[in-house]
Amino acid sequence: ESDFIQDYVIQGIPKFILLDTEGNIVNANAPRPSDPKLKEVLNNLL
Repeated sequence: ESDFIQDYVIQGIPKFILLDTEGNIVNANAPRPSDPKLKEVLNNLL
C-alpha cells in the first residue's frame, strides 16, 4: 500500500476526500464529484 493510502487510512474504494493545499483533510467523506451536493460543500468552505 502507498504512503497516501496509509497516511489517510483509506480502507476502500471509492472514497472521496477533500484536501486543502497543505494536504490536510477538509472533508473525509466528501460527495462524489458527480453529486450536486459537492458544489454546496465547496461553497461552504469558501
